[in-house]
Amino acid sequence: MIGDKLRYLREKNGYTQRKVADFLNIDRSTYSYYETGKTRPDIETLKKLANLFHVSIDYIAENNVKLRSEGAAYTTRTSAEPLSDMEENIIQLYRNLAEEDRQKVGDVVIQILSGERKE
Repeated sequence: MIGDKLRYLREKNGYTQRKVADFLNIDRSTYSYYETGKTRPDIETLKKLANLFHVSIDYIAENNVKLRSEGAAYTTRTSAEPLSDMEENIIQLYRNLAEEDRQKVGDVVIQILSGERKE
């Protein structure tokens, strides 16, 4: 559920509902409704939330969940070649790392891809 993801991301980042609502320029109660599932954010709000939390819209929307945009339903997956479950898991795990650990992972991946890494 989108609301569960939003709450998780907000708490993980140490934000209050007020802080997120202020960022979005909406009432706190409106944001609270997103978290409780009473309403769903429109696409523009979802883009802002993804940017704030440094995640993809897909991550928030749990892949192919229908959202509303000007009353029309659409899916969040737009890539011609969707990511596999493993790719999505790797990306999410990477995003949860501290910056120092992200650098280490990046260095190892570059070594592997360039053929420099020795087992």
